[in-house]
Amino acid sequence: MVGGGDMRLTQAQTRLRLWAGVSLFITATLALSGCHPAEPESQNTVETPKNPPTVAPPAQVAPIVLPECGAINAAASAQQAAFLAEFGEERITASYGETDRALLTEFTGPAALAAADASLQARSCNWVIYFDSVYLYQFTAELPDDALESLLADFRGADFTESERGPATVFSRALQTGDMRGTMDITHTFLGNVWIALIENAAASYEQSAADTLLAANPELADSLVTSCVDRDAGEVITLVRHASHRPR
Repeated sequence: MVGGGDMRLTQAQTRLRLWAGVSLFITATLALSGCHPAEPESQNTVETPKNPPTVAPPAQVAPIVLPECGAINAAASAQQAAFLAEFGEERITASYGETDRALLTEFTGPAALAAADASLQARSCNWVIYFDSVYLYQFTAELPDDALESLLADFRGADFTESERGPATVFSRALQTGDMRGTMDITHTFLGNVWIALIENAAASYEQSAADTLLAANPELADSLVTSCVDRDAGEVITLVRHASHRPR
């Protein structure tokens, strides 16, 4: 009995040693092969920044175009060309084209001159259409808002007749000069922030042409001024929307 027990103990020890050797062999093999338990995936706690909201750029408004004197009033330029061709340019002593503000200074007040000085851009033009005693002068300017409001307030407090002609606001009056020039007709037309002053003693009126020509050169301004709620009498108002409504799209 004793001998049998010793034999069973020896067999158990032998199996234990065998499993220990196998375990040691597996561990060594894993170490040599570079196998390691998989590391738990790290949790990324940093939030991905959200894209900032896209802000649309402000709408670009086309700058106001003031044509050169030869093109700023089509009717005046056409009549001047006809007059010079008929009578001969060499017989004319009056200057024409780009000029100074002498007539604006003579026939307007301090508020108008202050607005002219504050203008963003301006052009002074004159035409010769009948020798030297007939005057046709046009001052065209783009005004900042404050200068525009101040000038409108001044005209409304002065001796002007105010009218709404299509999309234009017009102030007009006639002044007696007491000299060979006779009566000077003065009109101030406002189209948005554009101011057109016409000083003339011609038989015809060039107010219509001045406005039409400016709007033809500035289609975006024309579009912004055209409304469907303005009563337009063809016999009384300036048809300022003609170029805007008929130009190709």
